[in-house]
Amino acid sequence: MFRRRKSRQSTPNHDDRSATLANTQDRDAFAALYARFSGRIHAYALQRLRDPDLAADITSTVFTRALAALPSFEHRGQPSDKAFEGWLLAIARNAVIDQARAVQRLTILDADTYRHHLTGASPDPATAAVMPDERERLLDALRRLNTTQQRIVLLRLQGWNGAEIADLLDMSHGAVRAAQYRAYARLRTLLESDPAATSALTTEPDHA
Repeated sequence: MFRRRKSRQSTPNHDDRSATLANTQDRDAFAALYARFSGRIHAYALQRLRDPDLAADITSTVFTRALAALPSFEHRGQPSDKAFEGWLLAIARNAVIDQARAVQRLTILDADTYRHHLTGASPDPATAAVMPDERERLLDALRRLNTTQQRIVLLRLQGWNGAEIADLLDMSHGAVRAAQYRAYARLRTLLESDPAATSALTTEPDHA
């Protein structure tokens, strides 16, 4: 943990205050942490579950769990704000995956369902810039992938990263990355005569 030199007296920065608030376990102080970080947690849950009410529930769950687990929080040499946010996001990730497993409608795992989703009132931002004809060609190509590859690509389009997909699909992270690579290569082969249709795939999977 960071320690101040005893010979120096200075005003605590945000990082120091976050560590102090977290370690006090004071409810009022924790409310300040909620105000500081809840927006980031809510946005994370909303991107993956696409349901504002559930995202709000997940946010509450995350901070309830965090409050109970505060004695175990350690920022291990990182700036406290960054470490605390990372800790909260790890709790949120587990909560989101638990929710997605329990309620299958929260994630779209086949091309036909995704097509129906894109024709709704709020199209997915990942394909919003793709013209309807091009999007149809992309979805037709998706249907030609095997089931695992199709699920991985669709989850990527819904904002999930590799580690989250691995947990959700009960695969190793390495297996997800390998299947993901083959899926993108296959899609590019299928769509090589129509570069515009691959524009939704330009957000190449990260290595998380």
